Amino acid sequence: MSPHTALCSVCDSLCDVREASRSVSDCHRGSTQVHCSVREAPREMRESPRSAHESDAEQCPNEEAQPKSSSTARFAPHRLDVAACLAQTHAPMRRLRFLVTGATGYLGRALLARAAASPRAAEFELLALPRQGEGALDFARPDSLPPALERAAPDVVLHLAALSTIAGCEREPARARLVNALSTATLCTLAPRVVLASTDLVFGGDRAPYAPGDPPAPLSAYGRSKAEAEEWVLRSPRGVAARLPLLFGPSFDGRRGATDMVRAAVAEGREVALFTDEFRTPLHVVDAADALLAIALDATCRGIVHLGGDERVSRVELGERFVRAAELAGAALRAVPCTDPLRPKDVSLTGSRPAARSLAAALAAS
Repeated sequence: MSPHTALCSVCDSLCDVREASRSVSDCHRGSTQVHCSVREAPREMRESPRSAHESDAEQCPNEEAQPKSSSTARFAPHRLDVAACLAQTHAPMRRLRFLVTGATGYLGRALLARAAASPRAAEFELLALPRQGEGALDFARPDSLPPALERAAPDVVLHLAALSTIAGCEREPARARLVNALSTATLCTLAPRVVLASTDLVFGGDRAPYAPGDPPAPLSAYGRSKAEAEEWVLRSPRGVAARLPLLFGPSFDGRRGATDMVRAAVAEGREVALFTDEFRTPLHVVDAADALLAIALDATCRGIVHLGGDERVSRVELGERFVRAAELAGAALRAVPCTDPLRPKDVSLTGSRPAARSLAAALAAS
């Protein structure tokens, strides 16, 4: 194993920890999407983005910047109907500008692909900024954010970029806080609306299943950095923190996500150790991408949203069910207990939306 790789807490794959700091990439430069532009921001200066505290009176009533004291008002589950939201088509006065951070990652690539095929693609354009050079977006360098956001002038930031390995964040907790939490705070002051991809690992694992109003109690530096990021999003009047579980489904390199990790191991003849006592509510990456896009398009959605799948399963059960669904001959799965004190035992989520499909159907599509 490379010294730069670690187990990613989002996709459960061996990821390059250096990649986690790459907020977005210019890999989509020159894309020729007809309805859904996936491109980096132009060099010419655009109009300055609206203040994070300026709301669209026709879509979203103005609110105080600080979260309301009532936990019900702050955490009331938003009943997000993803399919209905994505099916609503109407001609906008102007196309919304969505800036996607982490666009070259597992979830980011899925979101770009789903957005390009969306029935509502004519209503928005997607922007991805380069890692280096003019207009770069580097979350390890806070001074890069204001000029980048000024050039991009987004209506919504879909903030997927993060340092997402538990081990990497433990090694560099200050950097994890800078990239995951403090950068989110800056985005919330610069963009009219931020949709944060958060995690079920903000919870401690001893009070599952978790509802949107349950207080975070993270065990790891990664969980703490994301819980702090959520607080900054909740201080903005239109922000959304979408807590995601373990993701699975096909990946761009065949190695990311809970199912491609197993598929790759089987193809290489390797044994896979999976936990018997760690429980999640796993979600197909495509369903996660659709839900985040629906949130971005729904101006009334704000606060905490849970995007868990429809079943609570252990890691080993998920692996076994995938092997059966994919008919992977020769799979060597080894059931083991989790002994890492930084990994919560049960972070199953109760959702804020109808399940897009059953776990069985999602595994069959993996």
